[in-house]
Amino acid sequence: MLTDKEALNPKVAFAKEVELIEGLPQTRRWRAIRELLFKVRPEIRKIDNDFIAAIKEERETEMLSVTGASKSLSTRRLYSMPQYMYAMLTVVDPDFTRMSEDPDTTKAFHRKVAKAFPEYCLARKI
Repeated sequence: MLTDKEALNPKVAFAKEVELIEGLPQTRRWRAIRELLFKVRPEIRKIDNDFIAAIKEERETEMLSVTGASKSLSTRRLYSMPQYMYAMLTVVDPDFTRMSEDPDTTKAFHRKVAKAFPEYCLARKI
């Protein structure tokens, strides 16, 4: 619980919020980090909505299979995350990058990210 003095100091309030986020389960933590980003930088919400609309259009109009694979099956695009979101996740949750770099957990990691952020998914089936 914040005191009145702490509540008036945005740095202290931000630190407390990050501390609460750190205790959440992984996928809920990622969603909370996204919401924290929008709280700190509300102008990004419009950019994010435009990005989500572009992803939706690409998902519906591109020649991708339901799994996000190209026609030639040479590539698969499971999701497309904007750079500002990826940067925020890596800053607030250091495990985010460690999981993506480990070859043993990479596939499970990307599926978990796709399920946590369905708005960024290009594949209709994960």
